[in-house]
Amino acid sequence: MVLPGISNLQDRNSLTGWVALHEAVVHGHSDVVEILLHHGAPSRPRTPDADIPYSLAERYNKVDIMEILERFEVDKPAPLTTSVEWLHPNLSREDANNLLEANGLSQGLFLVRPNSKRAGYYALSLVDNKIPYHFVIVSLADQWFYIDDGPIFSNLPSIVAHYSKFADGLPTTLKMAVCPLKSHGLHSNSGFTPIDAKSINRSHRTAYCSSNTNTSRFQNHLPPIASDYSHISEWMNDNFIKLTQKIPIIDSSQLQLYNEIGSGEFGAVSL
Repeated sequence: MVLPGISNLQDRNSLTGWVALHEAVVHGHSDVVEILLHHGAPSRPRTPDADIPYSLAERYNKVDIMEILERFEVDKPAPLTTSVEWLHPNLSREDANNLLEANGLSQGLFLVRPNSKRAGYYALSLVDNKIPYHFVIVSLADQWFYIDDGPIFSNLPSIVAHYSKFADGLPTTLKMAVCPLKSHGLHSNSGFTPIDAKSINRSHRTAYCSSNTNTSRFQNHLPPIASDYSHISEWMNDNFIKLTQKIPIIDSSQLQLYNEIGSGEFGAVSL
């Protein structure tokens, strides 16, 4: 049933908030787990209770699935996109907006930059319907990365690879990366390279920068991919659950919207 363009591996159950991998783990369907991982499902999606598949397998004593997940982390190839293609080490939010606009505000145009409000965090700047949006990329010691309630990844390239294939809570997928080496002149259509979404999987490149300029100073020296699930499960239990508590919702009939003054991770901001 997993066919390109038909099934979204990250669709959530409307009642539980779980994705297919959570369900497969709890019900002990090891063959389904392997199929989902093979087709690009992230190995660490989170439930509303902050559980990842490995912690569920551990809780329900699914030893064979624990072994599958551990083996997957060891054997999976590194993402074939690198930070030199989209990471802008010295770019503010305002500069990101200007740069995206200079490159035409094309659908899915994106870049990654340091988060100006939180040291050590990053921000994904992404265009949807000609509007730039900015999403916080939480980074814990430059080892665990995630956006909002999305999956956890071991490095920034893995986040870019994932959201190039799945919107997974974002307004659109990542389609074109603004190359940092070409961005300084702000020349339209010269600083980004399109991504063919149909060719994206775990064994294909998701983005590339064609510049011949020396890119060594932009290399993002991230830690190697870790497979210590006990460590991340403990961190999830101790630090993340409090961030996933439900927030009271204000009825839309009580709101009156005027001019839009900005946009960010959770949508547009209006007066």
